[in-house]
Amino acid sequence: MSFQIIPKFRSRDIIEDLHKIWFDFQAGALNVGKIAHQYMINYISNHKHRKGGTGKLEKSIDFVSTAGAGSGSVFWGIGTIANLPSYWYWANFGGQIPGGGNWRPVHFTDGNPTPAKKGIGTNKATAFGNIEKVGGFPPSPARPINYIQKTRARVDINLRNLIIRLKRKK
Repeated sequence: MSFQIIPKFRSRDIIEDLHKIWFDFQAGALNVGKIAHQYMINYISNHKHRKGGTGKLEKSIDFVSTAGAGSGSVFWGIGTIANLPSYWYWANFGGQIPGGGNWRPVHFTDGNPTPAKKGIGTNKATAFGNIEKVGGFPPSPARPINYIQKTRARVDINLRNLIIRLKRKK
């Protein structure tokens, strides 16, 4: 038995089509990264659980790009871990912050803590006290913002839209 494979396309055509859109893809992919960087910063700012934050997390999130349009590859990253504040993980995933279990807020911008607002308050703590000295209930676990997951979902959508746009263009 023998068989012969006869392509229904010419590889030259595929390479020419790819070459036509490759530079547009690189530029578009880099732009997706820049948009995602700004989206992450805005998402954190708009979804904080407490008022009056310092913005330290948002300010520390950088955009790193190597290579770029025309070089054959595109690489970018958002948020160099070494530059982020130590609480970036808890801001994203939530949970009990290590070392924070012995201290609790004793005053907020809207007054003293109340059990009714435990874990759902939105005002910034202005003073803390050691639980052994001031008594009361221990601090609640941090509520997650999920900014990494939300940004990743936005990147997926934007990359899909870029590919669709480039398919129409060719």
